[in-house]
Amino acid sequence: MSSGPGILQNQILSFLKVHNSYVFKNVILWNLAFQRSEIIKGSEISKDLTTGFIKNSFQENFRRATKSLIENGRIVAKKEKITDIAKAFENFPYLTPVLEIHTLRKVLLPSVLEYIQKKRYLPKFGTYKIEEETAKRMPKKQKKLIIEKWYKIERKIALILSECEGSNFDLWLNCMARGRNIFSNSGPKSSWALVGICSELKKEKFLKTSEIETLSDIENLMHSNFKQAEWALGECKSIYYSISDMSKGSSGKLNEEVKRFLHDKHEYLIESLPDHKEPESHKVKLLGKTSWMQYGNTQYSPLLDKILTKQILRQFTFIKLSM
Repeated sequence: MSSGPGILQNQILSFLKVHNSYVFKNVILWNLAFQRSEIIKGSEISKDLTTGFIKNSFQENFRRATKSLIENGRIVAKKEKITDIAKAFENFPYLTPVLEIHTLRKVLLPSVLEYIQKKRYLPKFGTYKIEEETAKRMPKKQKKLIIEKWYKIERKIALILSECEGSNFDLWLNCMARGRNIFSNSGPKSSWALVGICSELKKEKFLKTSEIETLSDIENLMHSNFKQAEWALGECKSIYYSISDMSKGSSGKLNEEVKRFLHDKHEYLIESLPDHKEPESHKVKLLGKTSWMQYGNTQYSPLLDKILTKQILRQFTFIKLSM
């Protein structure tokens, strides 16, 4: 089939007309590659798994076609990191031009999601650790703006302190000290030190209007500084790190427990993968009875480690028709 830009652009537009929202760009790439027979297939690994890849020429034509459609205002694009694991697993199979990896991810990632849900994984590090990591990457101008906002709040707290006494006085004094540590000097850190104090102040029955407004200012500052999307991404990341080695210098390697879970659910597929080896079995005679004993551990195919890599944390490009 011709790869002319006009034809390809029309096919992209036709695909988007069926969808009324943003679609991951590579989902369209794969769908059109199958439709137009733009995939070079190699050897068959198993009945349902074949090696292959999308032609480089088609990938380039598709890139140019989408770029032209964006420049002409026919479609709009946005880039974002996916902070929902189910959505990430739905789209991640398309973030590769390699057929066998694409197929494996489509088949196995739903089972990995099932494993995560059964294990009820909690984030490996919590909101406060995520905030600390966010603050490290914050631009200097943003840090300066946050510090200026905190000083305004601090002046309000000083007025409150001049008018209150008892337990409220101690809480507001603590609030000022901890807030200064978090939001001043070198820039913002984790908000954890303020959360407990603000919660205690909210419990007080007779707060003045100035106190209620100042608490609201503090919460707004924390929320604008440490956005919910960052927390959600951090939680996703911590779960990925729990099931795959994504440490610095590693592209990703599934842990053995996840591999065994996948092996139990997809025995034929897993055992058909290249370089997969089962433990050796030997006949043994015990108490006059002959039985088979296995020695060693299962050696899983390196291809299995390709289903979940650090690429899942990158930005995904989504496109839709212009309004």
